[in-house]
Amino acid sequence: MSRQRRFQHDRAAAGVRAPGSPTPEKNLRAIRAALVVPQDREAFDAGLKAVLDEIRVSLDLVR
Repeated sequence: MSRQRRFQHDRAAAGVRAPGSPTPEKNLRAIRAALVVPQDREAFDAGLKAVLDEIRVSLDLVR
């Protein structure tokens, strides 16, 4: 492992993030990428779609 990569790895292991970077629990792409079982990804996608559909409906009602 290169010195730079090792440094990044150590920082990540210690929970140190770059300033302004979103926390993984708030980053949907990071959450989805962490799901390794295909069924988990499918369920995540279905749940996200359902929530976004609800938001779209509620925004349409406001207009």
